[in-house]
Amino acid sequence: MADKENNLSFEEMLEQLEKCVSILQTENITLEEQLRVFTQGVELVGRCQEQLKNAENKIKLLTQNANRIVLQDTNFDTPKEQF
Repeated sequence: MADKENNLSFEEMLEQLEKCVSILQTENITLEEQLRVFTQGVELVGRCQEQLKNAENKIKLLTQNANRIVLQDTNFDTPKEQF
């Protein structure tokens, strides 16, 4: 894929993937062109999955860090008379 395609946002890749699906469903194109469009679609799916996995990992990390902060800020040894 071209460098421009490598810098696409998740949303832009989804849009291109939708175009691939539309072409394969509606266009009367040669088998060679179908294979080219299908290959492009498979590559886009892989890149979308990779971005989703990266986002999931970031969310997990942020959630874990937030939980640690909350636990560290909680003082479980507070004397009862302070309540």
